[in-house]
Amino acid sequence: MHLSALETALADHPWLHGDQRGFADAALFPFVRQFAFVDMGWFAASPYPNLRNWLNRWLEDTLFLSIMEKYPRWEPDQKPISLPVVSRAA
Repeated sequence: MHLSALETALADHPWLHGDQRGFADAALFPFVRQFAFVDMGWFAASPYPNLRNWLNRWLEDTLFLSIMEKYPRWEPDQKPISLPVVSRAA
């Protein structure tokens, strides 16, 4: 799908297929995110304001932020970093 098609799909609704995000949004988000981050200046100036807003909704989402926690860069002279253990609900 081309960026212009996504832009058009987002013209009347915040998500690709309406007022709630769906599978298409979740499937395309990682690809659009990576594409936008390659040249953030270009993407910010691109003629795709709806797509930028859509991407920002994802990037500011509390669930996304909770799974993308940033950790300090590990250096060889530091102690190993232990990541938190995530338990799964039964």
